[in-house]
Amino acid sequence: DLTPNSLEALNNLGAMLKGLEQTDAAIETCRQALALDADFADTHFNLARMHAHKGDLENAIRACRRVLELVPEDGEAALAYLEMLQQACLWPELEAAGAALDRLTDKAIENQAPVAESLAINLSRWMDPARNFQVAEGALADLSRRARLSWNYFPPPVKDPETARITVGYFSGHFHDHPLAHQTAAMFALHDRHRFKILGYAHGPN
Repeated sequence: DLTPNSLEALNNLGAMLKGLEQTDAAIETCRQALALDADFADTHFNLARMHAHKGDLENAIRACRRVLELVPEDGEAALAYLEMLQQACLWPELEAAGAALDRLTDKAIENQAPVAESLAINLSRWMDPARNFQVAEGALADLSRRARLSWNYFPPPVKDPETARITVGYFSGHFHDHPLAHQTAAMFALHDRHRFKILGYAHGPN
């Protein structure tokens, strides 16, 4: 109310409304933000996610495409764009989007920077263990970096004092009849239970 024409406030409000499942209100808030600055990439990306959440892939893809026009190096948007094209079965565009994402992934690996492409998506696109390993290694390096930054607030993993095993927890909203669950189900059986104690924390559908 104090700053009705604040671009960042409107953008953040839209994201909060989406989190509250008030998607229509969130979309309208983002449109208000874009009326102030039609080239604000963050709002276009929020809008893309909101349309996708509603199942409106046509507008989601249009918004995501605009993000990449404004910020071609945005790996997160490139990944979201590819996923949306997959869902819409837009195969001709998907090939170009995949090539663009691969270029960003190559650049991130070369610069030892965070890799935007998720390992699950990479496994679905590349039947190449060496490539899969590169993406996994990049993702784990970024995860390790962020974990070290959080150690001021959360202690690092400790071994079970009785068994000397390291406890590993998986937190996911996809522990149900979901493609990601089917892709990763066999992985859990491959852990060395003598060295690791495995726990799963589920949120979302039961």
